[in-house]
Amino acid sequence: MPFKQLEQGRLTERFGEAVLCSLAKEQLISDNDVVQILSQEHTGLNVWLGDPFQDEQSEKFVARLVRRSFSEGGSAPNAKARCAS
Repeated sequence: MPFKQLEQGRLTERFGEAVLCSLAKEQLISDNDVVQILSQEHTGLNVWLGDPFQDEQSEKFVARLVRRSFSEGGSAPNAKARCAS
């Protein structure tokens, strides 16, 4: 299925859940952190379905956003239930 036919909102939601559950499984964040992050309107975790970056400046910009999102310190279902699926 081409990317343009994928529902980006749902893909982004599942991606965020997968990343957070993986971090919790590795005990890098707590279940409470997962619940807190997933309860926010914007988790900061997104999926890019556009063309690949062709320039170093764009890559560095995205790298800074990712680094910042992991260094900065909203009611979702139980984290264990979200991560079990």
